[in-house]
Amino acid sequence: MSNIHKESARRFFQGWRRFQERYRVVSKSYSSHISLLELSILIETQIQRGRSRAELSRLFSVSPQSLSIAAQRLLDLGFLREVQEASDARRWNIHMTPAGVRELASIDQEANDILEQMSEQLTQKEMARLVRLLSRLEEHFPNERAVIRDVDHPLRGPIRTFTRGFGLLGRSAFGVNGVSTFDWHLLSAIHQNARSLVLVDLCDRFQCKRNSLSMLLSRMEVKGQIRKLSPGDGDGRRRPLQLGAAGEKLLRQIEEQGEDLLSAAMKDLTAAEGEELCKLFDRLVGFQELEYEVKVALKIRPLEREGSRLGVFLGTVLLREVESRDEKWNEESILELFR
Repeated sequence: MSNIHKESARRFFQGWRRFQERYRVVSKSYSSHISLLELSILIETQIQRGRSRAELSRLFSVSPQSLSIAAQRLLDLGFLREVQEASDARRWNIHMTPAGVRELASIDQEANDILEQMSEQLTQKEMARLVRLLSRLEEHFPNERAVIRDVDHPLRGPIRTFTRGFGLLGRSAFGVNGVSTFDWHLLSAIHQNARSLVLVDLCDRFQCKRNSLSMLLSRMEVKGQIRKLSPGDGDGRRRPLQLGAAGEKLLRQIEEQGEDLLSAAMKDLTAAEGEELCKLFDRLVGFQELEYEVKVALKIRPLEREGSRLGVFLGTVLLREVESRDEKWNEESILELFR
């Protein structure tokens, strides 16, 4: 595989992580509402009625146990029902209930709205080109290609294919046992902002509950994946985070496997097409390098305006603006920076 393809794969893979942070349907898994695997089960059950647990387990490349746990939760929520097959009493098929149809319709609307907002960064011609390039990558992923439904934004098919291909369903990311999508995102965020991020920063960034995240970080600390450093101001609640040796090794393993998969999928793309794909995808996500750099710890509560949350993280450009103003900062003065 050429070095050019490897570089494009690395860049696209990092863009994929940033995309997932912005793609708020994914965030449902952070709040333990609807996980990625549960969402995928609902979609697949809508596409093809009468799927068995074994079929779904093979489709998503997750263990039968992980699939059964997710399916049982959807059954308990009333979104699915299991029906015994008339021709084979040993086979039980999963069907969607009216409540499941309504839940999926709500998620579909949310997902499409977010993708429409992202799509504003591209012209119609550029969006069509991005979809074509992503479709060419899909052809070389090692898993079944996702079916695009009538209700889907054009990007949702490739998104589901890539999610399955990367192995981010359930708890089997990239073949690494016990690693979820959220684990990967946390490790990446802590790695990029070593000694700058604290618990409250991560809660705001991923919009998750403090208690749940605190428990997860404690488990990661026991495994040697992260370290909680001594706070400079003596406030034990604001201990900066950095990766431990196990976390660095795990993150490298995830990234290497993800980039290898993408390198193989890009084999039919020219160097120019690989560069074009990365540029279009970066613009879709609205990525700016400074956006993910936190140079100092700022305790700023999320700002609510017309139902949306403005950025809690200030990049270096905004930080210089903050530091240059000799005044007391309040909600309105911070909002002024975003206008």
